[in-house]
Amino acid sequence: MEKLTESMGELCPGMQISPCDENPNIDRIVPLTPRHYKERPHYNTTFSTFVTNDLAAKGVSMDDVTPENPLLLRYSDSHIAWDYRASGELSTLRKALFRALPHNRTLLAIGDEVFDSDGLQGGNYVGIHLRAEYDWPTYWGTPARQMEMHAAEVRRMNAGASEPTTNIYISCGDRATIQTFRDLMAADNYTVHDKWTLLADRPELLDIVDHLPFDQKGVVEYNVLVRGRYFQGNLISTMSSLVTYTRTMDQPDFFKTYIYPNTQRWGLDRIYVEPLIMKGDQYTKEFVIDGQDIMDAFP
Repeated sequence: MEKLTESMGELCPGMQISPCDENPNIDRIVPLTPRHYKERPHYNTTFSTFVTNDLAAKGVSMDDVTPENPLLLRYSDSHIAWDYRASGELSTLRKALFRALPHNRTLLAIGDEVFDSDGLQGGNYVGIHLRAEYDWPTYWGTPARQMEMHAAEVRRMNAGASEPTTNIYISCGDRATIQTFRDLMAADNYTVHDKWTLLADRPELLDIVDHLPFDQKGVVEYNVLVRGRYFQGNLISTMSSLVTYTRTMDQPDFFKTYIYPNTQRWGLDRIYVEPLIMKGDQYTKEFVIDGQDIMDAFP
């Protein structure tokens, strides 16, 4: 919160920033109508228009809101809240906000410990995010299909490389699936690492990681995936999308250039002429799947 207050304060000196659980001593509190995540996200002036209309429906006029007579709005928006592309803010506000909201430094430091392991050779590895946990819908790509595509892409990449990269770091919450992928790649002399193998010589740190909540474990692995020479992810996963955005945010619209060609946008969904394949540039690729496209409003 301190970092956010400092960063946002520099960008918007007139803005008062408070944690959600703080009471700013405003007596008038009005809950706005929540937005369902499948509704179109806001852009440009649509949010201010929505607020004005929603308040009017509740009998509140914006003319009655002044510094002396403030109003606190409570608003919930579960996902895909703001369309940066429609607002013309992909390279401006989106990047500035992303840099102003860093991940937990302690978790990133643990990720640094994993990255500094001898097995990862200072970053010369292929980072792979594989979704095979119990909550993953298989119509978004079964673990077997994902492993097949990741393995084929690694082999294709190395076939024409002057210096093949034979080290792989795999991020996945299911250890049995990791072992299956390790066995799959062993025949071609690839070494597959994960957080458990790399931290085996630091049991106290490994114990800390094992007891982290699922999303916090993701932050640890995020740091490792971002820093690898290569990355292969799963586009419909927010974790993979976050890694890809971090790796490519300073490139001219990575997604429009490498992911979106030969696709159709249908509402919030994107349909691929050829789904369930790998798309991307030389260093960062995604396993693409028909479904909700979050990248115009993410992160």
